[in-house]
Amino acid sequence: ADVLRSEGRFLEATVERLLVYGLARSLVPADRATVAEVVAALEPDHPTLEDALLAIVSSDAFLRIPKR
Repeated sequence: ADVLRSEGRFLEATVERLLVYGLARSLVPADRATVAEVVAALEPDHPTLEDALLAIVSSDAFLRIPKR
């Protein structure tokens, strides 16, 4: 029941973990805005993993990953 009540935080934490993986680094305070933008881009009643991934790969943070 607690998980259901904290669904928003679960979604935010999932986006954070996906962003860490996608950026291949730990998040920094400036990434809070990206997390918020990705969460806001998701359909409130039916967020999907696909939509979260698409929002992440189209984010400025992801598009500005330095080339190695």
